[in-house]
Amino acid sequence: MTDALDVLTETGSRQIFGHSYGGLVALHVALRTDLDRVIAYEPAVSIDGSLPTAWLPRYEQLLAEGRDARAMVYYLHALGFMPSGPVVTAAVWAMQRFTAEGRAIREVLPTVVRELIVAREMESDGGRYATITSPVLLLGGGAPRRTSRRECL
Repeated sequence: MTDALDVLTETGSRQIFGHSYGGLVALHVALRTDLDRVIAYEPAVSIDGSLPTAWLPRYEQLLAEGRDARAMVYYLHALGFMPSGPVVTAAVWAMQRFTAEGRAIREVLPTVVRELIVAREMESDGGRYATITSPVLLLGGGAPRRTSRRECL
């Protein structure tokens, strides 16, 4: 969080955006300074044990064994973000090796462990975030749904 505060100070910016762990950081920055805008996309906020951790030991084991694709699928499946299975793992393996985005994701997989630990250390009932005075936009993803033309107008 100190790094984010330093960047805001250095740039003179009064806005912050964060996704996942970055969303948690953005909210905690907003607890320490008044901003014009805070946007947190699916922040890694643990409210009353909402972040599961039972999958963490197996994830760490898979990473230690060099099974990065399997580790990524295991982690995302455990959190309900994607299906699991050999075809999915093969696709992730290929992505991690043949695309720039996949290689970048593969490099940061070990950070998931520390980020989850920090998020769990900041466990709360959510009340701490009520003291944020900056405007906050919380965003979350979900399964796409069909909309009619009338809904879009």
